[in-house]
Amino acid sequence: MNLVLADRSDKKCVKRFYKANNYSANFMGNDHCYLIKVENKIIATVIISNIDDINFLHGLVVTKEYQHKGLASQLLAHSFSKHSMIYCFADLSLNSLYTANSYEQIDTSQLSEALLTRFNNYQNKNSQLTAFRSSK
Repeated sequence: MNLVLADRSDKKCVKRFYKANNYSANFMGNDHCYLIKVENKIIATVIISNIDDINFLHGLVVTKEYQHKGLASQLLAHSFSKHSMIYCFADLSLNSLYTANSYEQIDTSQLSEALLTRFNNYQNKNSQLTAFRSSK
């Protein structure tokens, strides 16, 4: 397994990966997309976007056959080592994953205006959505 920072040549493969895993995510030129490959095939990925000078983690996806093998934790730890103070939103059922990886659940009052707007939009689709922040 190989954890790497995606480059421009990976963009189409990353988009196909998300589509194949029923996830909608885009990454722009200044985003950091980390991915794990096995035999040149993407099996897990995460994106760190900069929103108003705030690091925002999203698009953490691991293919079904590789879930529960610690890959999400690897991606979270790697992101944590490369970026300071990261915010993210996740379903409440993933609380233990994030808290085990140095994130804390936070109240939405601690979000910037831009992140709060995004959170409210996402929460319309998932009422169990929770905000997290890295404890770094």
